[in-house]
Amino acid sequence: MDLEKSSQQGIVRISFGALLLGSAAVVVLGLLGGIAGSRFFPARQELLREPGTRDQLISTVQEVTISPNQAAAVVVSNVERAVVLLRERSEESDVLLGTGVVVTNDGLVVTSASLDEREVIATDYRGQELAVDFVGQDTLYGLSYLRINEAVLPTLDLHTERVSGGTRLIAVSRNETTLQARSAPFDVFEHTLPPELAAKGIQRLLRGSTEQDDRLAGSPLVDEESAVAAILLNPRLGLALPADLLRQSLDRVIGGAREANPLNELGLGLDYSFVREGENPPAFTVEVISVAPASSAAEAGLARGDRIVSIAGEAASWEQSVVGLLSRQRPLTLVVRRGTVERSVTLN
Repeated sequence: MDLEKSSQQGIVRISFGALLLGSAAVVVLGLLGGIAGSRFFPARQELLREPGTRDQLISTVQEVTISPNQAAAVVVSNVERAVVLLRERSEESDVLLGTGVVVTNDGLVVTSASLDEREVIATDYRGQELAVDFVGQDTLYGLSYLRINEAVLPTLDLHTERVSGGTRLIAVSRNETTLQARSAPFDVFEHTLPPELAAKGIQRLLRGSTEQDDRLAGSPLVDEESAVAAILLNPRLGLALPADLLRQSLDRVIGGAREANPLNELGLGLDYSFVREGENPPAFTVEVISVAPASSAAEAGLARGDRIVSIAGEAASWEQSVVGLLSRQRPLTLVVRRGTVERSVTLN
């Protein structure tokens, strides 16, 4: 350092280079001190608040985890007024039979619970008991229908598109004790063939989440738009009837043909399966397993073991309801395969 000192005037002279070096040292020391201070003495951060709110933490994590629950709550709120508990009235006590859902504006209720013409009481979302009339059973799809005559309950729309595997639906029922809405997620795993004990008219079911309470049978499985995508048939096996088959059943009821079974009317017993031929992938197959004597099927020359290839010009496929095709106005032209030979037959 270059210093010049005058004892008379008290003046100290410092060169420009020394001054510049000292300034740089001060800056470096300041930066190091700031880093150390922020590490050991972090600054207090204010919570982000929306205008007009108090102490509400806004975070991306909260939005992601809470939003689906809020959406499900909205769906259940939209649906639960159309869901009723079904009980059998007896002298000793009431027996819970299952869950029903209102599907028409005039109070028609559908359920997969096993019912007959015994006295059944429906309990609605207000806890009121409603008298219901037994309309009848659709044995083709294993459903029962009732009608509420003395009250007006909202109805639910039916899902119009096919539900794919991986879709999450919501099963809506009602708590037996509190009568409050009860919901559970139903994750759709796949579309599957029905088990052997299922109604023979069913060719395709949804398989998904299971429940151990058999009394949940009949619970609607609703989508994010609050529409019924399926009806829970067997809670323990996680099997549900898709909305397109429910719509077919409902159309028969509305058309005054509730118990009309096209298979019985034609004298046909069918079995649905996937069969592998050679190195080809498994193909959906409709096989005739029985033909009633003196029936339309017998007159057409159908026999046990025949495989139905097409109905009224449409291929018998996994996506298309075979019962729906057979329900069309007759005469119907079928292409059937017997062994390796295909031929056309007419059902009158």
